[in-house]
Amino acid sequence: MSVSWYVPRIILTVLILSSLFVSYFVSLEWGQICLISSMLLSLLYLFIEGGIRKRSKSSTD
Repeated sequence: MSVSWYVPRIILTVLILSSLFVSYFVSLEWGQICLISSMLLSLLYLFIEGGIRKRSKSSTD
């Protein structure tokens, strides 16, 4: 587990908390938009991170 793994988790937690805050105080639609976009960003990061790890493993072999 490197430090780069903790950073997106912290960012994702902040995004989810802020989306809950927005949905409670501003409007439910904006909160759902924030939540969905943060989930998509986390999935995108996981795909990119997985691709980088696969490339680095294959290059060392």
